[in-house]
Amino acid sequence: MDVVHGGSGRRRVARRATMGLIDQSVSSLTNFGVGLVLARTVSARDFGVFSIVIATYTILVGLGRALNVEAFTARLSWSSQDSWAGGVRSATGATLVVGCVAGLGMILLGLRSSVVLSGPLVALGFTLPGLLLQDAWRHAFFAQGRGSKALINDLSWAGLLLAGFGLLLAAGKGGITWLVLAWGIAATGAAFIGIFQSSVVPHMGHSVSWWKEHQDLAGRYFAEFLAMTGALQLSYYVVAAFEGLHATGALRGAQLLLGPFNVLFMAAGLVAVPEAIKARKAGTSILRPCLFLSLALASSALMWGFLVRSFPDALGIALLGSSWAGAQAVVFPWATAMAGLGVWVGALTGLRAVAAAKASLRAQLLVSPMILIGAAMGVAVGGAVSAAWGLSAAFWIGGVIWWRTLLKAPWDAGTAAELAPPEMTTGALEHLDTL
Repeated sequence: MDVVHGGSGRRRVARRATMGLIDQSVSSLTNFGVGLVLARTVSARDFGVFSIVIATYTILVGLGRALNVEAFTARLSWSSQDSWAGGVRSATGATLVVGCVAGLGMILLGLRSSVVLSGPLVALGFTLPGLLLQDAWRHAFFAQGRGSKALINDLSWAGLLLAGFGLLLAAGKGGITWLVLAWGIAATGAAFIGIFQSSVVPHMGHSVSWWKEHQDLAGRYFAEFLAMTGALQLSYYVVAAFEGLHATGALRGAQLLLGPFNVLFMAAGLVAVPEAIKARKAGTSILRPCLFLSLALASSALMWGFLVRSFPDALGIALLGSSWAGAQAVVFPWATAMAGLGVWVGALTGLRAVAAAKASLRAQLLVSPMILIGAAMGVAVGGAVSAAWGLSAAFWIGGVIWWRTLLKAPWDAGTAAELAPPEMTTGALEHLDTL
């Protein structure tokens, strides 16, 4: 394994990490570009609607990851080609089932929503299976060290999206519903390309057996997701309820301005867990790399937030148009919140690498109420800015809780029992790569 070959192993790890950074840069720049197009072509109210759509998408893509992708990563990272292909076939099929069910729900919700939200939610619902499948391909490729394929897939999404936006704007159809639809259709096109890249066709009929086989991890990861990402994204709805869509748009604008940090954050999610699993399999301690990851993410968020807060108004307006004023006020407290979130990512990576699903679920159940309380108390005191500071306090307290959980987690080989499906014997753990 790489970790036992000294400098050459570290170079290979560095190359894979760099590929993850490049791939996430493409993905984040694509989303950043979508946000910029919308900020400059739609009203501040519609930009707030877009933030609700993105929050909803984030919740649903996290659902797909929790039920399917994370268990796949924990058990089949760096497995044989046959094991990887079989796992991908089932995991992506299960992802499509989640996308179809959730997409139908979004369509029904959109049809019953206000005129402002109806069209964008219906557009999201129609394209949700493709959006979730594209995300699953990215994680599957990185789980086997094939980051270049994930990069090609994301470049395909970006190219299709650029063509779609260009056609819509040229035709004078720059409304938010059309733009959301083009965004989702482009992702669906990239998802089909992923099938050709992997030579694996998703099998939706394997979904139930996949969930049964991995229910010991997937069930806990699902509950953890509901507590973690659900609480974070629901904070947007709390802000919207108290302060309206303009305040929600300010938070979304601040997120766009924190794009470079988001690249690091999401790249860590793609690369760090598979790499930590590879190191664990080689008997190498992962505690120090996890600490380094936390420090790197937190310091990057704070530095970038301070820099963006200092942008001249002319540059801010050029980037976000009328949404700049609200985003500028929110960006540094939001960066501080993301720094706190970065602190717990390192600890979460360690817990994922040893499949300590029980421990991570307990930690998240403690932290999640703090997120909603922080957002609610903050927005009640002083609008979007105070809401961001409330979230910051919650995330930093959460970082302490996550690291306390990681340090108390079992670090002996016995923890690896959670990496195998329940029906496997202890001896079968030695042959995990050939399942």
